[in-house]
Amino acid sequence: MNSLRPSITLGNTFFGTWVYVDEEGNPITINDELIFKSSIKINEKKYPVELTVLDQTQNIGEIAFIVQTSEWSRGIAEMDLKVMLGEFIKHSEKYCFNVVGSITE
Repeated sequence: MNSLRPSITLGNTFFGTWVYVDEEGNPITINDELIFKSSIKINEKKYPVELTVLDQTQNIGEIAFIVQTSEWSRGIAEMDLKVMLGEFIKHSEKYCFNVVGSITE
């Protein structure tokens, strides 16, 4: 399984985008009723993730994420996205990657 995980070296900022999709993999337009939360966990330490819903007319289902810290540790990182609508809560599959170092080490 480790060979399937990408290995990365992190800087002080880690960023990218998630795409919110349905069961068939089609992007879902995000409305104001949906609330998203995320974090990255490495070696039992959680790092907060800031999320921004992108313009849904041009980027359907896209959410930008950014994490800023100078305290990355080596290990297997897990990141997921939680979506909430009222009492309904759904978690994405965990995205795992191997942190092999940071540029601040």
